[in-house]
Amino acid sequence: MTITVISDIDSYNFSKSDNFLLDTNVLLSVYGPNANQERYTQAYSDALMKMRLCKCMVYIDALVLSEFVNRFAHWAYDQLPPERKPEKFKYYRISEDFKKVAQEIADDTRRIVDYTTCIDSEFGSIDINDLLNEYELGNSDFNDQVISRLCKRKGYTLVTHDVDFRSNGINLLTANHRLLR
Repeated sequence: MTITVISDIDSYNFSKSDNFLLDTNVLLSVYGPNANQERYTQAYSDALMKMRLCKCMVYIDALVLSEFVNRFAHWAYDQLPPERKPEKFKYYRISEDFKKVAQEIADDTRRIVDYTTCIDSEFGSIDINDLLNEYELGNSDFNDQVISRLCKRKGYTLVTHDVDFRSNGINLLTANHRLLR
């Protein structure tokens, strides 16, 4: 098994030869609905700026972008006061209340896509049985497994705050002190 190399985002020396894949939690920390309330927003925001200045390759995958959009929308739904909250999220999505949120999500997503390179997760080339065998052990998120395999195949460093990636055998860049211990 490949050893996971975990680097501290605050002291990392960015280089033009770096290839990063951004995880959803990092995007939510910087662009999400409660970004200014996250204590790690500044670390990830600064790192994204350094990546751009160094002309690092920064990738985004449809799984990550989809999670970002959906988690942002569900967060807004969960924040509604009971008297304005539709019974189901699906009803909220077609309401007038959602239009402003949808615009905000679209604007933030455009900003993300503007400085990243969109890639394909190559889902068709993944051994699905291997993925499901790992998943059924109950120790991992399905999307995280796909992301880990993508990083392994392409040699990407995952920029994440998620401790679940600790032993996936991929390079990580993080501000999460629990990962850095």
